[in-house]
Amino acid sequence: MAEQIKQVFAAKKAEGEPAFVTFVTAGYPKPEDTVPNMLALEAGGADIIELGIPFSDPTADGPTIQAANTIAINNDVTYTDCLEFVRQARSQGLKAPVMLMDPSYGRTGYYNPILSYGEEKAVQDAREAGANGFIVVDLPPEEAVKFRAICASTGYGDPTVLMPLSGYLAEHYLPTRSISYVPLIAPSTSIGRVKFLAGIADSFIYVVSKMGTTGSTREAEMNTGLPEIIARIRAFTPVPLAVGFGVSTRVHFEAVTASGADAVVVGSRIIDVIRDAPQGQGASALEAYCREITLKGQPKPDGPTRKPVPMPVETNGNGNGHVSPALPIPPAEPLSDINPSEQAKVEAGTTLPARFGAFGGQYVAEALVDSLTELEEAHKAALADPEFWKEFEGMYTYMNRPSNLYEAERLTEYAGGAKIWLK
Repeated sequence: MAEQIKQVFAAKKAEGEPAFVTFVTAGYPKPEDTVPNMLALEAGGADIIELGIPFSDPTADGPTIQAANTIAINNDVTYTDCLEFVRQARSQGLKAPVMLMDPSYGRTGYYNPILSYGEEKAVQDAREAGANGFIVVDLPPEEAVKFRAICASTGYGDPTVLMPLSGYLAEHYLPTRSISYVPLIAPSTSIGRVKFLAGIADSFIYVVSKMGTTGSTREAEMNTGLPEIIARIRAFTPVPLAVGFGVSTRVHFEAVTASGADAVVVGSRIIDVIRDAPQGQGASALEAYCREITLKGQPKPDGPTRKPVPMPVETNGNGNGHVSPALPIPPAEPLSDINPSEQAKVEAGTTLPARFGAFGGQYVAEALVDSLTELEEAHKAALADPEFWKEFEGMYTYMNRPSNLYEAERLTEYAGGAKIWLK
């Protein structure tokens, strides 16, 4: 579960190598291709696999992954299908941690599949299927605290109740049952939000290397400001940092590693490899591509990428090891029962409620959050400014106020029922 992800990072650190994190859209190009693709990624050297849950409006993804989502949706792939893919892959020997990547929590489709499925049930079923955690692109801070708490639960009730009953159980077994919630941090993320997001990370943080959407070209260069971005986050957390967006070649892989990343994420290029492979050869093409990136089975020209740093791993006597010392997980309670702390409110950097109704709210990609906050602040200032209203009311003539009703003749004809009027 979450502990397995920590063990991956500990092992790679001991080897002096970054972890290789790969992304593939579930159900692309066909549902039956998903499990072979996952196994091929691992065979090629993938240390962690992100399995993308298809959604219709992935706001942080570029055209390559958007197209893959469309195809997967047309293949009727659902969250339940994604869990079945994980089960099948595990039954066929997949050992790499699997992160369910949900492009949207609410409005746009990143968290939406989880929200519609039911948060607690989604986490419980993911745990039982063999998934290790979630990456959610557009989860607002208050929702993130709540969802992180659900992920950190063990499936045996409240861990704070169980711990006094059995210190050994709590220390050695319960941590293996929790699954991870991985937050995202973008170049535009404010210091306040960096502190907040770093505070709720438990296994690693996904660092967006550039502004914009996913996608890469072999000729493109990595963001020269990446070392500064990584250093800024490092100041607040020891949690490993995985960098993605724009990575497609071994040169990119090495550049990201040299910037100080603990892991490198490749997504769009993997979808390209699948798309461009001859029919029936997608899995073999994927494995070959991953070997190009990881140099698996090949001697590395300059030895380890960075200096190896051994990290002790304890076992509980039953073969279940855990990284020691385990990264501390900050306390959190479901926000449906309590109000967030004043600190969380400040660090979230928001001037409007996080939720508007049962499902509406600030469900946007991390790179847009601070821009949204600026807009919210300007909107509030305008509403409180008499000069704004004076100017606004002076435009009533141009707005056709008061306006008339207009019969929508073609829409009425198309609907085939009562007359439809527009104002």
